[in-house]
Amino acid sequence: MSQQPLRPKRFQFSMRQMLRFVGVLCVLCALCASLLSFIRWITDEGMRNQCGNNLKLIGMALRGYHEVYGCFPAPYSVDDSGRPLHSWRVAIEPFRARSTIFQSSFDFTLSWSHPKNLKVSTPIADYGFTCPASRSPPGSGFTNYVMVVGQKRRAQVRNTEENPDAIFVVEIADSNIHWTEPRDLNFDEMSFRVNDYSEPSISSRHRHGAMVIYADGRVHFLDESTNPDELEYLLTENLDDASARTNTAE
Repeated sequence: MSQQPLRPKRFQFSMRQMLRFVGVLCVLCALCASLLSFIRWITDEGMRNQCGNNLKLIGMALRGYHEVYGCFPAPYSVDDSGRPLHSWRVAIEPFRARSTIFQSSFDFTLSWSHPKNLKVSTPIADYGFTCPASRSPPGSGFTNYVMVVGQKRRAQVRNTEENPDAIFVVEIADSNIHWTEPRDLNFDEMSFRVNDYSEPSISSRHRHGAMVIYADGRVHFLDESTNPDELEYLLTENLDDASARTNTAE
């Protein structure tokens, strides 16, 4: 007597089982989404904290420069003919921990863009002049930390005692500015909306805002909900107040 071939069993789901399966799947998807959101938040917080540490070290270097020279550095240095040579970031480099090799190899008589200087300076940007959340390619030499300069910012804060509440250094996302280049964020051309990626602005790849340094070295996270008029006031009015106090004293 021949045996009938075994037929594979067919799995049949009842409507209740199907709904239960879909419910479990939805819960798993929600847990995965929550986990990914948490990982993203942890990663962003870590990069934001590292960015804040970078700015704290820049603030310390600025104060170190101030202690030695009695003022903050100008936005850039010039040669004998008045041609811009290097950024203020180069001026504070001797006051940072990683300055030994740079100081001995960088030729301060040559422009920032001279091949000899670029070879020395470009790798240093990744050690304190670049936000870890930046989308600039590693090794590009681009910085995310700039001064706000321009016609209304020429009365640059020179003394922390005169005006500790002036915003001095700001973060800018994907600036395409080499850290030794004598170029910063121009007040006369910028947007006063934080994280306005359509125009040059105080911005970052952090969520909800960007970092700034005040003249007394405080690091502050500037929320992207900051009113543009208020931000413009913070960038100019404090300077005007300090200038008025100086003129009155004289």
